[in-house]
Amino acid sequence: MQPTCLTIFCLLFITLLASVLSYQLCTFPPPQTTPKAPLGPADIEAETTPIAFSDLIPAPNLYDKMRPPKRQGEPTTVGFHVTVMGLDSINEYSMLTSCVGNH
Repeated sequence: MQPTCLTIFCLLFITLLASVLSYQLCTFPPPQTTPKAPLGPADIEAETTPIAFSDLIPAPNLYDKMRPPKRQGEPTTVGFHVTVMGLDSINEYSMLTSCVGNH
């Protein structure tokens, strides 16, 4: 049985991937963790303080509703996607067979 080009490519890719991963594991030291002190009552209170709506909105004197919103001086990017689908394009038979399944 002769190896195909795809088989050879897969073997080369796996070999390359293994060498890259072993290089990264050898060159980067493990992260140093410092032991944390136990939490005190003040720390627990700080972690359990609920957030109010006023904490999320900007101060009224810093906000101008006529200007576009910016964060750290950069314009805000809003992702928007619309999928248009007609009801005629739905195949109810395929939905029914996928629900019933083959037993």
